[in-house]
Amino acid sequence: LRNDALNTRNFFSLGKPKLRQNQFGGTVGGPVTIPGLYHGKNKTFLFLSYQATRIRSAPTSSNVFVPTAAERGGDFSASSSRVRDPGTGLPFPNNVIPGARLDAIAQKFVGQYVPLPNLPGGQLSLNSNQQNSVDQGVIRVDHSISDTHKIFGRSLNQVSRTADADRLPAFRNWLEFRAWNATLGDSWSARPTLVNLLTLTMNR
Repeated sequence: LRNDALNTRNFFSLGKPKLRQNQFGGTVGGPVTIPGLYHGKNKTFLFLSYQATRIRSAPTSSNVFVPTAAERGGDFSASSSRVRDPGTGLPFPNNVIPGARLDAIAQKFVGQYVPLPNLPGGQLSLNSNQQNSVDQGVIRVDHSISDTHKIFGRSLNQVSRTADADRLPAFRNWLEFRAWNATLGDSWSARPTLVNLLTLTMNR
């Protein structure tokens, strides 16, 4: 278990970056026994393992420039840059774009996905959240055919899901990675000076 309880705030950030990291799991193993049907002591063994990781963090603090409430309505009178009409190349009067010239779809997009500034000068300060989840499971079976002949099988599965941090919360990239490995092994001691090992593995 890790968290941000004892962490400090970045000097340029408004808040303390979030951190929630948990890693847990367990293993169990032993001889395979089915009451009344099969007794695998010293013969057949089963092993199971599971591990999970959950990370919720805000590893980076970002300060970005975003449109102010006035600029979203076309009013750039407080800006030192001249806004020009793309049709004529001339500056808009008083640096204000007429409402009829504003694209409704663009305004809706900005209003829904781009937060308003929370610092002077049109700056937005935020901690970009990152999420990471990993699940891993292993199963293995060992079987002794005889004192000189043993076989085993093992399967490993892992799923990782990550949401990359981004400067704006709405624009993030979700990634999923799956890995699978299976192995079969055979060990046979034909005689004291000759051992045959056969291993087959598949990765995906």
